[in-house]
Amino acid sequence: FTREPTIARGRRARGAQPAVRLARLGLAGENLTNRQSMRCQVSPDETALQQLHDQTGWTPGAEHIRPDAASRAQKELLFSNLDTMWASPGDWVMHQVFSSPTQRRADGRRCVVEAPPPGRFALRPQPFPYLLPVGTQHLVLWSSSPRAATSADAITAAIADALDAEHGGGRSGGGGDFVWYENPKKSVVDARLHHVQVFWRPPPQPP
Repeated sequence: FTREPTIARGRRARGAQPAVRLARLGLAGENLTNRQSMRCQVSPDETALQQLHDQTGWTPGAEHIRPDAASRAQKELLFSNLDTMWASPGDWVMHQVFSSPTQRRADGRRCVVEAPPPGRFALRPQPFPYLLPVGTQHLVLWSSSPRAATSADAITAAIADALDAEHGGGRSGGGGDFVWYENPKKSVVDARLHHVQVFWRPPPQPP
């Protein structure tokens, strides 16, 4: 993971557009591609993702939800090392993403001294990105709150705030389009944390 500033508790999504319910279902309406901006949750269902991809061209479809063989091998190696060196993958994430201090246990594995305060978000590049449409980038949003305490609206707002701050000059909606979903098969499952997959279309570069 590349260290980036942690995003504070999210507000209502900046630059969000109406008719989000259709996009959350992954079932694009006729006017979906005509909207100026798309920033919302979508369904992880492969059929729904493909329907949405057919409408947008840049969101992931059924063929875009897995990394390539090399990335899969790197991921397997990482998690094998984590099992040896860390109390849990969640402890490693809290240290890498939220800079939580660690200590070594009697068995030699490292663990965090305490979990990060709840309500924090951090947007990071996905280290094992899926094979996505050209121009779409794969990110991960981490939350220091449990899943039950992390609302969909807060997730959307945190992503929007981070992208607008880093890539939109602080302008609402200026950081580009994105969709996100919660992976049904997570590699890191920890009751202290929550994370979602983010698929981002950067804003056009000025001429």
